[in-house]
Amino acid sequence: MYAFLSVIGPPRNLRPRYNIAPTTTIDVVRSGDPTRIELHHHDVDGRGPPTFDWPITAGYCRAIAEAFGVPLYFSWRDGGLRREMLRDSEPTASVMFETPEGGVTTVGGRGVLGTLCGFRR
Repeated sequence: MYAFLSVIGPPRNLRPRYNIAPTTTIDVVRSGDPTRIELHHHDVDGRGPPTFDWPITAGYCRAIAEAFGVPLYFSWRDGGLRREMLRDSEPTASVMFETPEGGVTTVGGRGVLGTLCGFRR
C-alpha cells in the first residue's frame, strides 16, 4: 500500500467524508473484501421535484455505481428538505432507505411536534 501511495504521492484526503461533490478529488484505499464497498446517496429533495439537489444527481450516482461495479443505495426524508423547512406543528418527517434485498425501510417520523416555518422559531 505504501509503495502504491508513494507512486501517486502522499495521501491527502483519507478522513471519512459525508458529503462529497462530484468534482471533489478524494483518495480511496481499498482493504479487505472489495465486495463490501457500497455507495450511498441521501436525496435531499425527498424524491420530489428538484429544489436543492441538481436534477442529474441520481443519474450521476447510478452511472458511477455501474462504472465501478458497486451497489448503490438511496435514502430520503419524506417530503425532503423543503417539507422539513416548512413544517408547522409537525414532527420531523420519517426517513426511507433502500435495502440490499431490494426493499425500502422507513424509520422515524413520530417525534415531538416542532415548527420551522422557514427557520422562524
